[in-house]
Amino acid sequence: MANTKPAEQLQEQLSPEQLNELLNQKNSELATLNSELASTQRTLETVTTKYQDLVAASDASTKRIEELEAELETAASVVQGQGQTIEELEKALNKLQAEPETVPTFTFGKDRYAIEAPTFTYKRETYTAAQVIKDKELQKTLVNAGVGFLRKLED
Repeated sequence: MANTKPAEQLQEQLSPEQLNELLNQKNSELATLNSELASTQRTLETVTTKYQDLVAASDASTKRIEELEAELETAASVVQGQGQTIEELEKALNKLQAEPETVPTFTFGKDRYAIEAPTFTYKRETYTAAQVIKDKELQKTLVNAGVGFLRKLED
C-alpha cells in the first residue's frame, strides 16, 4: 500500500480551498508536461521519418556508387584494351616504316608504274610481277590496255 501519511498531513494542514488550488496547480503542471510530451513525441516522429529518409537515400547512393564503380571498371578495361591495340598498331607502323614493303615497278617511256598484284591473269594467261618487269612487250600491252593493277607513279 502507498504511503498516505503525507497526504493526510497535508489535508490536516490545508483548508479545502487550498487543497483545491493545489490540485488545480498540479493539474495545470500535469497538462503542461503532457503537452511537452506530445510535442517531444511529434519531434521524435519527425526526426525518425527524416532519419528513415536519409537511410533510404544513403542506400540509393550506395547502390548508385556500386553501379558507377562497375561502369568505371568496364571503361578502364576498354581503355586498357584500346591501349594494347594502339601499342600493337604502333609496333606494326614502326615495322613498316623501318622495312617498307617493296612494290615491283618498271619504267615505260618516261613514266614509272607500280605492279600492285603479285600475280594476275590477262587474256587467259597467268603472269607474275617478275615476268612483267623482264618483258618490255608485256609492259607495253598492259599499259596500253589500262589494266587496274598498274599504278602510274608520280615523280
